[in-house]
Amino acid sequence: MYPTIDKELGVMLPSPETIAKAIAKRDNARILPTGNHAMNLLGLSSQVPMNVVYLTDGSPRKISIGKRKITFQKTSPRNFIYKGKIIPLSVAALKTIGKNNLIPEYIARLENIITQSEDKKILINDV
Repeated sequence: MYPTIDKELGVMLPSPETIAKAIAKRDNARILPTGNHAMNLLGLSSQVPMNVVYLTDGSPRKISIGKRKITFQKTSPRNFIYKGKIIPLSVAALKTIGKNNLIPEYIARLENIITQSEDKKILINDV
């Protein structure tokens, strides 16, 4: 992935998510966002993490992009049994939050995301 040059903003690096998806596609690997990145993607956190971690069935590695880091952690294939995107992100976010830190706002946000999902068959399968 190459940076783009904007006349007003200058050099713009691609997002870590774009780079991670490109690496996964190149290596024919699956990836799954974890931790604070999953929480941010679901709207449970407004903070954008500087270092993102992905579970992968490909090669584990760390990539530096300026001050940001992308980490690919090897995991078992059972983490990739989901067909949809919402449930695995929710599981990753809930693991990060922890049982003792789960607040009603998080539950309401997840319920809202799940009820607005377009494909109910995939959600039922994943659950």
